[in-house]
Amino acid sequence: MYLDLSCSRDIKALKALVLERMGKAEEAFSVCLSAKELLYTNDSVLIDDLTLSTLQIVFQRLDHLDIATSCYEYACGKFPNNLDLMMGLFNCYVREYSFVKQQQIAIKMYKIVGEERFLLWAVCSIQLQVCDQLCFAKLTYALLNDL
Repeated sequence: MYLDLSCSRDIKALKALVLERMGKAEEAFSVCLSAKELLYTNDSVLIDDLTLSTLQIVFQRLDHLDIATSCYEYACGKFPNNLDLMMGLFNCYVREYSFVKQQQIAIKMYKIVGEERFLLWAVCSIQLQVCDQLCFAKLTYALLNDL
């Protein structure tokens, strides 16, 4: 007797990773989207951070990090106190240079577990926001002076 694992999110995520490594980007993307749909439709099953991180790797390599982020956002909405999922979402925001969202999720993690490292992450995110604005202001100033 064999189990039918073809509908498993985990198996689909691993299959997508293998396909991407084999250079079959379109097929890997299709399998990833299929796994994402299973993630969104099967509400009774817990969402595994390992599956999400596997999907995130494939989506990132296929230049679709926004889809991986939306998967993590969905998972965190469904399980708002799951620290592993929140750290995965934080990492997605880091890869997207989304400093405000990094700050928000870091503060949320700090409030849940009270670990100072999350407060440090929030402070670093605030510093990155300031640096980003300063760089933008300097660039704008330089461009206006060149006119």
